[in-house]
Amino acid sequence: MSRLAARVGLALAVFLWSAGGGAQTSPSQRRAESLEKELAIGKDLAAQIERQFPMLDDPEAGAYVTQLGERLARVAATAAPVTVQVTGSQEPYGIVLPGGFLYLSAGLITTMETEAELAGVMAHAVAHIAARHWMRRAARSQGPDSVISIVLLGGVGGVCLRLGSGSVVPETHGRFARAFEDEADWMALEYLHHTRYDPRGLASGLLRLPAARSYGTAPPAGFQERLDDLLRGTPECVVSSSAFDQVKARLKAALRRPGAPPSLRRP
Repeated sequence: MSRLAARVGLALAVFLWSAGGGAQTSPSQRRAESLEKELAIGKDLAAQIERQFPMLDDPEAGAYVTQLGERLARVAATAAPVTVQVTGSQEPYGIVLPGGFLYLSAGLITTMETEAELAGVMAHAVAHIAARHWMRRAARSQGPDSVISIVLLGGVGGVCLRLGSGSVVPETHGRFARAFEDEADWMALEYLHHTRYDPRGLASGLLRLPAARSYGTAPPAGFQERLDDLLRGTPECVVSSSAFDQVKARLKAALRRPGAPPSLRRP
């Protein structure tokens, strides 16, 4: 994950968001302006991600993750549509950007054992998007301008990394970031329940990512009790599907090919 962090740090500029708002604007106007800024920041970051990382040109895999992302976003009632794309990287990671942009590596998808695990990882990402953690963090930071964070997924609770001065600094151990990660875990658990996925996929899916072993994060207090309640209330839930198996097999075959797989492209 450190190599990925370095690439992201070198590829992306520092984006600032003004936490101040005009005194004459209404709360709804300020929210609309904040969302507009968030979308603009996300689009700029997404363009740089897509220039830096090889993007997967596989309509079947793209349609599959898009459908799953849309299903989770409907339950989450996100303020903006969630856009999911797959990179051709073997390293397992997810990049979550402001404005609803989510990038999953082919390596992340092939690392998951079931569709419920992939849904769990994506539900955690969608929770960050729905809660608008980037803008909430910026609004509470010191000073008139604040650095917008990205999230690199990993652990039970993603590893939040902030762009600043050309470097990426892990913030998971800070109480502020930890609170957002705990909130994302709780929200993701409910998304899985409402989409009928096995909620155990959240913890097991995130724990398959390298950062879980590096940072040793733990689920929030009460998490296991709520998980047990959901399992008792939903005895029949989706663990996996043939669609997941087919997409995973396609990606594993592509990643095994020597050199860059022909299905990968760089814009």
